Amino acid sequence: MTRSFFSLLVAVVFVLLFTGSAQALRVAIVGDSHAQVLGPMLARAYASQGHTVTSIVARPGWSSRRFRTVNKLSDRIGVVDVVVVILGGNNRRTSRIAYSEDIVWLLTELDFTGADSIVWFGPLWADHPFYQRNHVRSRDLQESIFLWPDIRWVDMHAATERYGRQQDGVHYTRRGYRDMVRDLFVPVLLD
Repeated sequence: MTRSFFSLLVAVVFVLLFTGSAQALRVAIVGDSHAQVLGPMLARAYASQGHTVTSIVARPGWSSRRFRTVNKLSDRIGVVDVVVVILGGNNRRTSRIAYSEDIVWLLTELDFTGADSIVWFGPLWADHPFYQRNHVRSRDLQESIFLWPDIRWVDMHAATERYGRQQDGVHYTRRGYRDMVRDLFVPVLLD
């Protein structure tokens, strides 16, 4: 119950920061296989609000650790106002310290984009038992790591349980992703 309240509070604060802003935002999206589908959907949703997604860096199966192998990620993204990160489900790190190092590296790299805000959406719900345990562990680690006031972490785990998933038990149907964009992702970033 406390985690849901915290997630809602973070979402409300973020919306309040951007409410009434006439400035068109340049947004970059970085993530794993979920970002492959969510990225273009979010780009259309943000465009309808006058904002532009300038880049989508989606790598299926990747974790924050794997993103460390990308040379000059910030150059691939360019200069943006907001970076949206959809990542955490592929994390295999069990050590808070090791996982923190990977996340700090990624956040430092994203800081070179000039973004005023980084919003990190945590792991989504999974029906598959192995991946569900992994998503819960990653979610718990992320919750303990993201205590910095300038990073907005949104707990997506419980909130995404009700959306339709594919047979693999990890990825969502097109409709499930579309409904998530409408119900969860867009309200956090846009008025």
